[in-house]
Formats: sequence, C-alpha cells, structure tokens
Amino acid sequence: MGIFAVFGTSANLKDPQVIEYMRQSPLPLSLQYAILAVGVMIMTISGLGILKGKNWARLLYAGWGLFSFLMSLAIGTMQTSMIPGLIFFLVIAYFLFRQDAHSYFSPPDNDGP
Repeated sequence: MGIFAVFGTSANLKDPQVIEYMRQSPLPLSLQYAILAVGVMIMTISGLGILKGKNWARLLYAGWGLFSFLMSLAIGTMQTSMIPGLIFFLVIAYFLFRQDAHSYFSPPDNDGP
C-alpha cells in the first residue's frame, strides 16, 4: 500500500482540482504536503513490518489510518469521497486483527526441547 500511496499521491498532486480542494482546507499547503509525506513513509514502514510479522507494524498501520481519517474528517472539504478509503481501511484492519492473524504477529515461543 505504501508503494501505491507514493504513486497515487504524486498523481493527485498534479491535479489542479485536488490542489484547489487542498487550498480550501484550514491547514497550510506546506503542512498538508508534510503530512502526506509522513503518511506515505508510515504506510511503507508498516507494510514492511507487517510482511515480517511485527505486531508494532499492524498497530502503526491502524493508528495512522484512524488518525488520518479523523483528521481528514475534521478539516477536509470532501468528506463523501473518503467513504471508499474508509471501507478499504476497515477491511484491511479486519484481516490484521482477526483471531488467525494474532498467531502470525505473536513472537515464537522459545521453549524448545
């Protein structure tokens, strides 16, 4: 998802209509760009950690996803366009936190023979 976020974000930032929506936000454009860059880095780092079975990575992904959704909801100008992203996030969060996933993200027992 981090790799897709890089391409999606860079494509969106070339769209004049997206830039206009961003200008309508109470946050300055420079701060919005910084938040986008941090978000892409977090998505990439958490994705790599998830592939390695690191519990902190799924918590980071879920925490950042929730934070960014709430922040977008509070200051965004296009709340209805966030619905597909929210559904996608909830589906991924479901699979990351269901019972079967807990064993993948748990450290192995070192109580060998």
